[in-house]
Amino acid sequence: MGAGHSLQSRLAQHDKLLQKLTGPDSIEYSSDFWQQLFDLQSPLASQDPAIVQDALLPHCRQLLVHNPITHNFQKLVLHTLDLASTAANGEPPWAVANSLHMVAVVVKVVLETCSTGTLAVMFELGPAFAEAVQGR
Repeated sequence: MGAGHSLQSRLAQHDKLLQKLTGPDSIEYSSDFWQQLFDLQSPLASQDPAIVQDALLPHCRQLLVHNPITHNFQKLVLHTLDLASTAANGEPPWAVANSLHMVAVVVKVVLETCSTGTLAVMFELGPAFAEAVQGR
Protein backbone atom coordinates (compact mmCIF):
# COMPACT_ATOMS: atom_id res chain seq x y z
CA MET A 1 0.00 0.00 0.00
CA GLY A 2 2.81 2.44 0.84
CA ALA A 3 4.50 2.04 -2.54
CA GLY A 4 1.22 2.49 -4.38
CA HIS A 5 0.32 5.54 -2.34
CA SER A 6 3.74 7.06 -2.99
CA LEU A 7 3.37 6.49 -6.74
CA GLN A 8 -0.15 7.91 -6.75
CA SER A 9 1.11 10.99 -4.95
CA ARG A 10 3.91 11.46 -7.53
CA LEU A 11 1.47 10.97 -10.41
CA ALA A 12 -0.98 13.39 -8.79
CA GLN A 13 1.79 16.00 -8.77
CA HIS A 14 2.20 15.40 -12.50
CA ASP A 15 -1.53 15.32 -13.18
CA LYS A 16 -1.54 18.77 -14.81
CA LEU A 17 1.28 17.66 -17.11
CA LEU A 18 -0.60 14.47 -17.99
CA GLN A 19 -3.75 16.51 -18.64
CA LYS A 20 -1.79 18.81 -20.94
CA LEU A 21 -0.29 15.83 -22.81
CA THR A 22 -3.71 14.28 -23.37
CA GLY A 23 -5.70 17.47 -23.84
CA PRO A 24 -6.93 19.21 -26.97
CA ASP A 25 -3.85 21.41 -27.48
CA SER A 26 -0.83 20.40 -29.50
CA ILE A 27 2.44 20.65 -27.56
CA GLU A 28 5.46 22.00 -29.40
CA TYR A 29 8.12 19.36 -29.83
CA SER A 30 10.76 21.75 -28.46
CA SER A 31 8.73 22.67 -25.35
CA ASP A 32 10.24 22.27 -21.86
CA PHE A 33 7.05 20.39 -21.09
CA TRP A 34 8.58 17.10 -22.23
CA GLN A 35 11.46 17.21 -19.75
CA GLN A 36 9.03 18.05 -16.95
CA LEU A 37 6.78 15.15 -17.94
CA PHE A 38 9.52 12.54 -17.60
CA ASP A 39 10.94 13.95 -14.37
CA LEU A 40 9.26 11.69 -11.80
CA GLN A 41 12.61 10.92 -10.07
CA SER A 42 11.93 7.19 -10.03
CA PRO A 43 11.09 4.68 -12.77
CA LEU A 44 7.41 3.93 -13.32
CA ALA A 45 8.44 0.41 -14.36
CA SER A 46 9.61 -0.30 -10.81
CA GLN A 47 6.06 0.23 -9.53
CA ASP A 48 3.11 -2.14 -9.48
CA PRO A 49 2.00 -2.26 -13.16
CA ALA A 50 -1.69 -2.34 -12.21
CA ILE A 51 -1.38 0.84 -10.14
CA VAL A 52 0.51 2.64 -12.91
CA GLN A 53 -1.99 1.57 -15.55
CA ASP A 54 -4.97 2.54 -13.38
CA ALA A 55 -3.44 5.97 -12.77
CA LEU A 56 -2.68 6.54 -16.46
CA LEU A 57 -5.84 4.97 -17.91
CA PRO A 58 -8.06 8.10 -17.87
CA HIS A 59 -5.24 10.05 -19.51
CA CYS A 60 -4.80 7.36 -22.17
CA ARG A 61 -8.49 7.59 -23.01
CA GLN A 62 -8.26 11.36 -23.39
CA LEU A 63 -5.19 10.97 -25.58
CA LEU A 64 -7.15 8.67 -27.89
CA VAL A 65 -9.76 11.40 -28.32
CA HIS A 66 -7.39 14.30 -28.98
CA ASN A 67 -4.35 12.71 -30.60
CA PRO A 68 -5.67 12.70 -34.19
CA ILE A 69 -5.42 16.50 -34.04
CA THR A 70 -2.58 17.12 -31.55
CA HIS A 71 -0.20 14.28 -32.49
CA ASN A 72 1.10 14.45 -28.93
CA PHE A 73 1.49 10.67 -28.80
CA GLN A 74 3.79 10.72 -31.80
CA LYS A 75 5.84 13.46 -30.13
CA LEU A 76 5.96 11.34 -26.97
CA VAL A 77 7.34 8.43 -29.01
CA LEU A 78 9.94 10.67 -30.68
CA HIS A 79 11.04 12.06 -27.32
CA THR A 80 11.30 8.52 -26.02
CA LEU A 81 13.57 7.59 -28.92
CA ASP A 82 15.66 10.72 -28.34
CA LEU A 83 16.00 9.95 -24.63
CA ALA A 84 16.96 6.35 -25.33
CA SER A 85 19.66 7.44 -27.78
CA THR A 86 21.15 9.92 -25.28
CA ALA A 87 20.84 7.72 -22.19
CA ALA A 88 24.44 6.61 -22.49
CA ASN A 89 25.50 10.27 -22.34
CA GLY A 90 24.32 10.81 -18.77
CA GLU A 91 20.61 11.44 -19.25
CA PRO A 92 18.83 10.49 -16.01
CA PRO A 93 17.86 6.81 -16.40
CA TRP A 94 14.40 7.34 -14.91
CA ALA A 95 13.52 9.79 -17.71
CA VAL A 96 14.16 7.07 -20.30
CA ALA A 97 12.38 4.43 -18.22
CA ASN A 98 9.35 6.68 -17.62
CA SER A 99 8.96 7.68 -21.25
CA LEU A 100 9.21 4.04 -22.37
CA HIS A 101 6.69 3.00 -19.76
CA MET A 102 4.23 5.75 -20.72
CA VAL A 103 4.39 4.70 -24.36
CA ALA A 104 3.92 1.05 -23.36
CA VAL A 105 0.83 1.83 -21.27
CA VAL A 106 -0.76 3.89 -24.06
CA VAL A 107 -0.11 1.14 -26.63
CA LYS A 108 -1.48 -1.50 -24.23
CA VAL A 109 -4.69 0.50 -23.69
CA VAL A 110 -5.10 1.02 -27.44
CA LEU A 111 -4.53 -2.69 -28.15
CA GLU A 112 -6.99 -3.77 -25.45
CA THR A 113 -9.76 -1.28 -26.13
CA CYS A 114 -9.59 -0.04 -29.71
CA SER A 115 -9.70 -1.23 -33.27
CA THR A 116 -6.63 -1.76 -35.41
CA GLY A 117 -7.62 1.39 -37.28
CA THR A 118 -7.25 3.40 -34.07
CA LEU A 119 -3.82 1.89 -33.52
CA ALA A 120 -2.82 2.90 -37.04
CA VAL A 121 -4.03 6.46 -36.43
CA MET A 122 -1.96 6.64 -33.22
CA PHE A 123 1.21 6.14 -35.26
CA GLU A 124 0.16 8.09 -38.34
CA LEU A 125 2.42 10.95 -39.37
CA GLY A 126 1.03 13.63 -41.62
CA PRO A 127 2.71 16.60 -43.31
CA ALA A 128 1.70 18.96 -40.48
CA PHE A 129 3.39 16.67 -37.96
CA ALA A 130 6.61 16.55 -39.96
CA GLU A 131 6.67 20.36 -40.02
CA ALA A 132 6.02 20.52 -36.28
CA VAL A 133 9.06 18.43 -35.37
CA GLN A 134 11.35 19.63 -38.13
CA GLY A 135 14.75 20.55 -36.76
CA ARG A 136 14.38 18.46 -33.64
